[in-house]
Amino acid sequence: MLARVRHTVRNTFLAGILVILPAVITYFVLSFLYGLTTEFVYPALDILGSLLSRQGIELPRFLYPFLAVSGLALLVMATGSMTRNFLGKQIVQAGERLVNRIPVAGSVYSAAKQTLVAFANTDRGAFRRIAVIEYPRPGMYAMAFITCQLGAPPGKDAPGKMLCCFVPTTPNPTSGVLVLVPEADCVFVDITVDEAMRFVVSAGIAAPAGWVNGSFPDLVSLSRRRAAGPARRDVNAYE
Repeated sequence: MLARVRHTVRNTFLAGILVILPAVITYFVLSFLYGLTTEFVYPALDILGSLLSRQGIELPRFLYPFLAVSGLALLVMATGSMTRNFLGKQIVQAGERLVNRIPVAGSVYSAAKQTLVAFANTDRGAFRRIAVIEYPRPGMYAMAFITCQLGAPPGKDAPGKMLCCFVPTTPNPTSGVLVLVPEADCVFVDITVDEAMRFVVSAGIAAPAGWVNGSFPDLVSLSRRRAAGPARRDVNAYE
């Protein structure tokens, strides 16, 4: 009886944590972004307020948060609109070339931009397909995002076309490892990129409904193909 009560209390507590914790994390992230916004925008609003006060117009302080967020949104929209025309693209590219010449800063900027572009374009084919691969060793499996397809290596015993597979880390999918895997050694799964992202970020808690109901990919056939196929010589490559 006591164990049953303890089990009920634990499950109830965990259910509450799963509801409250994402809200708390969201609050702190939004608070951090709001703090950055106000740090840069409030001084400009103070200057604007002083100019208006000389004309006999008072700028209420309670409007500062709304004006700060609105101003930041307009700045982002203006920047996006500028980059969509020829002249704006040339200006942005010139600025990026300048930043890329700066040691360390150029590498950080380039990596951050490429990562953001990849994750922002999930519906445009940046992540083409989702697959399950044997990683980090035979007998263990990881979810991978297929980013591109390479040609087949030379040689009659070559394993065929190679796929660039990005294996994300949990719970931060912006970091991970890139592995090259023969196409024959990939089990492609019929889930969307959004479902795969939720699966990774939640550490498997938010698994695709089809997988929970029993239609998990046939990984046994993958192991058999590896044992029988030409890629058998690489069976210890991950160890």
